[in-house]
Amino acid sequence: MARIPSAFKPPRKKGQSAVRRMPKWLWVALAAVVVLVACALISPKNNPVSTVFSFVAQPVQRLVQSMKASLSTDSATKKREAELRIENQELKNKVAQLETELAAAAEARRDAEKTAALAEFALKYPTYEWQAARVTLRDPGGWFITFRIDKGEKDGICKNATVMTEQGLVGRVTEVGENYALVMAIIDGRSGVACVVERTRDQCVLSGQLFTGKEDNLCQLQYLPADADLLPGDRVLSSGLDGIYPKGFLLGVVSQIQPATEDSARKVLVKPAADFARLENVLVLMNTGTQEGQP
Repeated sequence: MARIPSAFKPPRKKGQSAVRRMPKWLWVALAAVVVLVACALISPKNNPVSTVFSFVAQPVQRLVQSMKASLSTDSATKKREAELRIENQELKNKVAQLETELAAAAEARRDAEKTAALAEFALKYPTYEWQAARVTLRDPGGWFITFRIDKGEKDGICKNATVMTEQGLVGRVTEVGENYALVMAIIDGRSGVACVVERTRDQCVLSGQLFTGKEDNLCQLQYLPADADLLPGDRVLSSGLDGIYPKGFLLGVVSQIQPATEDSARKVLVKPAADFARLENVLVLMNTGTQEGQP
C-alpha cells in the first residue's frame, strides 16, 4: 500500500502526540499516586502516604528541631555571656573600690602609729609645749633638706623653733607664715648645731654636708679637741650652747672616723638619728628657753 505523503495528512490535535508518547511506566506511577492520594483522603491515618511522609519528614523535623535548639542554646549562651561580662565588670569595680579603701585604711593606720609615737615621745618631756605638724612640701631631691609644715603663726609657731621627731632632732624653723612654716634640716650645709659627745663630754659643732659637694646625709663634727677619744657608735647630743636648740636631744651617732693625713685633719662623721628620707610628721618645740631634754 502506498504511503500518504505527510503534506496531505490531516493535522493532529494539540497535545495528542504527547499523550500517546508517554511511557507505560509513567502511567503506572501516576495511577499509583492517585490510588495513594485517594487512600489518604479516605483514611488519613495508617495509610502508605502517611507512612512514607512520616518516614521522609522525621529526619527533616529532627534537623529543624536540632537547629531550633541550637539557636536557642546560642541565644541563651550569648545572653549569659553578656550577664557574666556585666557581673565581671561590677566585681572589678568592687575590687578596685575595696583596694582603695584598704589603701586608705592602711595609710590611716600608719599615720595613727606615727602620731602615737610622737605623742609618746612628747609625754616624756611634760615641761615642754609641743605642736604636732605634718610635712606638706619639700625641696626636690632625695633628702628633706628644707621643707614646709602645715602649722604657722596662728598655731604659735615662731622663727628658730626646734623641730623634732621621736627619733631625734630634725632642724629649726627659718620662716613663718600664717598657716605654714619653713624648716631647715641639720643635714643642710648651712646648718650648725652646738653639741656634745655623750660618752666623752667633748664639746663641738655638728655641721651638715649637703650643698657642700656631698650627696649623702651624713653630718660632720667640727672644732673637736685634738685629744678627743671618739669611737664609732658614740651618741651626739645637742648642748644648748648655741641658744637655739635645747640641751640634751639626740642628734645622731658617730659612724666614721677618718684619721688625719698630711693634707687634712681628722674627720668625724655622724649619722643623723632622724630619717631625712621619710619625714612625714614632726613635733615643733614651742618653749625652748633653758629647759633640758635628755641628760
